[in-house]
Amino acid sequence: MAVLLLAGLTALAAELPALTGRVVDNAGIIDAATKAALTQKLADFEAKGSDQIVVATINSLDGEEIEPYANRLF
Repeated sequence: MAVLLLAGLTALAAELPALTGRVVDNAGIIDAATKAALTQKLADFEAKGSDQIVVATINSLDGEEIEPYANRLF
């Protein structure tokens, strides 16, 4: 029973984008110049310390709430 419940919850979860760089624009809303500038700013930020930031865009949460999706993406 628990397996069926977990399988059902997994089916409702939106797919996570593959980590391909500092900017992952799966929704296609960031133009090339902005992506390049943002990538450089994120690299500069990372060089100043050990923290990393990734910007990701997606087409849809597929009904999933933003908080659990963000936690899974993190």
